[in-house]
Amino acid sequence: ARRDLVEGRLESYNTRYRARHADGSWRWIVDRLRAAARDESGRATALMGFAIDVTEDVEVRAALEASESALRAITRNVPDAMFLLDRE
Repeated sequence: ARRDLVEGRLESYNTRYRARHADGSWRWIVDRLRAAARDESGRATALMGFAIDVTEDVEVRAALEASESALRAITRNVPDAMFLLDRE
């Protein structure tokens, strides 16, 4: 996909992947690139972009999904009536 960006077949490149950190842990990275300049044939001559560590976001979302899944399983299997009370 990066090659497609460089050769002019894509306007931007966006991906998410896992990478090993220097401390040995695995981190989730979002990588985004776009051509900052192109030559007359459309080939990228300069790229700009960023890579962001989104590990915390990925872990929080996974924990939330697990919690919601457990709550759904509980509510499906409890034969009694249930309700939620919010003081506000």
